Amino acid sequence: MSPQTAVTMHPAYSSSDSVVPEVRATVLIVDDDPLSRELSTRALMSAHDVLQADSVAAALDIIRNRHVDLVILDVMMPGTSGLDGCGAIKLQAGARYLPVLLLTALRSQEDRNLGLAAGADDFLSKPVDRRELQLRVATFARLAHQEQLIRRQVQQLNELSALKDDLVEMMVHDLRNPLTAVTSSLSLLKDSPSLQTHEDREDVDLALSATHRIARLLEELLQIRLLEEGKLVPQRTPVPLESVVRNAVDTLKPGATSRRIALEFVPPPNCDSTVWVDEPLIQRAIENLLSNALKYTRKSVDVWLDCTPLNVAVTVADRGPGIPEFLRPKLFSKFASVEAEHGQVRRGIGLGLYMVRLTTMAHGGKVDVEPREGGGSLFRLVLRRGA
Repeated sequence: MSPQTAVTMHPAYSSSDSVVPEVRATVLIVDDDPLSRELSTRALMSAHDVLQADSVAAALDIIRNRHVDLVILDVMMPGTSGLDGCGAIKLQAGARYLPVLLLTALRSQEDRNLGLAAGADDFLSKPVDRRELQLRVATFARLAHQEQLIRRQVQQLNELSALKDDLVEMMVHDLRNPLTAVTSSLSLLKDSPSLQTHEDREDVDLALSATHRIARLLEELLQIRLLEEGKLVPQRTPVPLESVVRNAVDTLKPGATSRRIALEFVPPPNCDSTVWVDEPLIQRAIENLLSNALKYTRKSVDVWLDCTPLNVAVTVADRGPGIPEFLRPKLFSKFASVEAEHGQVRRGIGLGLYMVRLTTMAHGGKVDVEPREGGGSLFRLVLRRGA
């Protein structure tokens, strides 16, 4: 049989003593000995499509032009040895998993170590036992098939995720114009003399407040999308973080007061809080931390700054129920929710803290959460001073 020639197949192999589910694979046998190639081919041809090559160079050419699921490679060959060829085959396969089984008469541990170092997945000792060859090939064929299946599923998930993100972006753009019209109409109505009663004005105020919340959510969704794609580059300027925190606190304080929750910010003395940041983005991130704390706290939220020569940290401390340890690593993930993890109704959609993480990462900073002594949680956002 000539090198690089596909073998005509018989119906799929089956055996009562087979313990590995069969996956029909394309197997490439690389051996300079024609008899050895033929014996291996006959052992496998009823269950797999078999290709042959008499050298590493011929094998690489086949892999370049044909889909191969598994390679059986003889170690002792003239020219490029099997050990060198193994590395070349793995390099040719790239990120795809292509199992290589080394066929060798060498039995020392050192020889096997050299094979493993070259990237071999397993070994077959000469003379090859027919049944062992069938079982090992079946096992690695199944592994290769599963890897290909996982890759396809990941690709499909990525495509679905991209489609979902595109849909969200379209919805944000399509909703902004009518929402602006509604907000403008409500603002005009608020100043209209047709509102006769205090209750009417309160209703309009509530409606305006709702439109502002929706506008904020839409803006946040768009910013998250841009941050994920790396298209929203922070426009950094030197900003005293103390003033950013104070503005965020002032924004959230009316809502906290209405719920009888104390929201306090006491800046430390002699603290130069200047950082190079995108002020609107960082203020939004701090507001999200405050909003999250106010959502769960029972009585108070305390905010403070810590200044070091390299960093400035904002800490938001609440007196809520705290975050279970197993949830802390994924709390800043997309759509993360403490309630959802406990089978309860969500209090939000789980994008606020995710946006905090994306914004902090875009600035080269970090954000984390830890338990607060006496109950509650400490959320800490750390920003570097440099540009």
